[in-house]
Order: sequence, then structure tokens, then C-alpha cells
Amino acid sequence: MFRVYAIIPAAGMGQRLNSYPAKQFQLIEDKPVISYTISSFESMLWMEKVIVVVSVEEFDRMRKILKDHNHSEKVVLVPGELTRHGSIFNGIKYMKSGHNDVPPDIVIVHDGCRMFVEDSDLNTIATEAFKNGAAGFTRPLISTVVSKDKDSYLQDVFDRSLCYASEMPQAFKFEFIKEAYECASKADIEHGTECLLLVKKHCLGARVKLIDGAEHLWKITYQRDLFSAVGAVKENNSHIVFVGPEELTWRNLLHAVTRSKDSCTSATVSAIPKPTIRNVILCYNRYSASSLTMDTKEVVEYFAKFCMKNCTIIIIVATSKMAEALTEMRNQVQLIAKNVLDRSVVVYGICTGKDPVINVISKTIASVIRDRNRDLTGQLFIF
Repeated sequence: MFRVYAIIPAAGMGQRLNSYPAKQFQLIEDKPVISYTISSFESMLWMEKVIVVVSVEEFDRMRKILKDHNHSEKVVLVPGELTRHGSIFNGIKYMKSGHNDVPPDIVIVHDGCRMFVEDSDLNTIATEAFKNGAAGFTRPLISTVVSKDKDSYLQDVFDRSLCYASEMPQAFKFEFIKEAYECASKADIEHGTECLLLVKKHCLGARVKLIDGAEHLWKITYQRDLFSAVGAVKENNSHIVFVGPEELTWRNLLHAVTRSKDSCTSATVSAIPKPTIRNVILCYNRYSASSLTMDTKEVVEYFAKFCMKNCTIIIIVATSKMAEALTEMRNQVQLIAKNVLDRSVVVYGICTGKDPVINVISKTIASVIRDRNRDLTGQLFIF
């Protein structure tokens, strides 16, 4: 297994968003954008270090974010530069400056304002970089690309089918990205933005693999993107906990939730057999399913300790003895809601018969996740 570090440049001013603080520090559901991005990386057990590059002026703010949102010791702050390439180069210099006994095999570069990256994305990009030397995600272009002359008259129109939008994350063998930045010209560092091009230009042994990327790899750039991020966070930060007769039932239910017309999520469904700390860390940014017993103390302690801030928890019980389960279920849901109130966590309960009506319950789940009404936390729905 190869060793992996990540560099997240976050020293930009966010001029296109035209706001203060910069977009990476804007709050989404009481949590900064950069914190979501960092969490996506540090939650990977195989990710050894996450190097966050920020401007010197924002060091105190960033330290406070790391402390307030309980980020791990694998996160390291490095001072940034005025340009993107300059900031990334500082991250690379950190890796080779004696802070580490042995540099990593693979370096993943990401954007501080791309909050929604999944473990499958990181696994894929790191593996392809290890095979080829460098790899990056692309997305099809939405609009036609044109060029204009110095007087702003149309000069050329490009074939959209032959061009793609370069997305993040990107990954590189350490020796290649190190060589590329050491060989880069002043013009490259000051005016360039594409890491893959630097490697292709300066590293003869590297091949740059392009991979079709998913829709969730978008970046917060404009004000409207912040509103989209709020909705995405509400849907992605959801734990659906099912206590039922068999695994197949709750697996089908989760698939129905993500396919519901009331849900706009594209999150991956993960079937998690036991609520361990490791599973919560790996699946915090997607729908996750945990099979729990009806032990009130176990459930309350589990969520009070390990659930993230600003998430939605839905506890579902499918039982043939509904009358007996209702009182216990109501007490359980209300107790959990009380214990996680300080984290802005919304908790709902659903009690149903042994053979639940999947399509009806899935629509309800999709709806409460989308609306995330804090006034209804602790409520129990009965089907």
C-alpha cells in the first residue's frame, strides 16, 4: 500500500464571490466551508497527513476552526502565497523540508472550496496516479467555448466534444510533482493554475490520466453556490439508523430514499453493519445505515459521542409488536435529541410494522432530510 498526503490550497481571496470573509471561511450550517473539505480527507484512515495552505493573515482564524471543529492532528497548516501554484509549491516544500522522515508516495491536490469529495474519488485518483504518475478528474463542458481577439470580436469556436472541464482532486507521484514545481518558470507559478500541465510539461516519465468525474465535484465560486451547498450539506450529513428484522429491508429502504423524487441527493448508499467509531468516520458525509439494538443507553451514548455537528439522524424501528415499542421508541428519540442539541443535530424517529411500506417511508425520510426543521427534533412518525 502506498503512502498518501493531501495538499489543500486555501489562501485565495475569493474575488468572484466578492464577500468577506473569503469563501473558504463562509459558514454552511454553522460550519466553515474549509472544515467540510478537510473532514473529507482526514476521515480517510489511509490519509497520513492533510496540509492546508492558508495566508499568514488567516492563520489565527484557521487554527480556531481546527480547534472548534475537532480536526485531527494529521492536519498541518502551511503559509500560502499570492498565487495558487505558489501555495501548492509551499505545501510540497513542507514535505521535503525535513518535517517528514520519508516523503509520501502520492500527493493529492484539492481545492478548499470543493466540499463534497468521497472516499471512492480519493481511492480512484490515488491509484491512477500511482500507476501513471499523475491523474485528474474531468467533467463535460456545459457551454460552448469561444475565443475573442483583443477588440472582443469572435475569433474561434472550439469543438465542445473534444474539451473538458478540469476538476479536483488531482493526484501525483511525489517525485513528479516535486520535479514539476522545481522546474516551473516564474510565469508558470504566477499565472498558471493547472497542476497536471506542469507535470506533463516538466516530467518526461509521467503520463497524465484523465478520469470522468462525478457531479458532486463542484466548487463554490459564486454566491448562488453557497445556497446550493446548504441544501447539499443537509442531505449528505444524515445518519439513517435502522433496527429491523433483516439487512435486506433497510438496504432497500436506503436505496429508495436516494431515488425518491423528493430528494435531490446523489450520495452513495453505504450499508454499515455495526456502529463503530471507524464506520462513523468513514461514512459521515453520506447516507449511512447502522443496525442498533433497542438499548436506550447504547444508542444515546453512541450518537452523543460520535455524531457530527449539523447532521440529521433518523432512527427507524420495524417491529411486529408496535404497541410495545412506541413508548420505548419515543423516549429513545427524545433522549437522543436532547443529548445532541448543542451540536445542532436534528433527530427523528420512525416506527413501522415488521413489513414496512418502503416507498411511503422513503418519501417521508427524503422530505425531513431536505427540510431539516429543528422545531420538529425529537418527533416520532408512526406508519
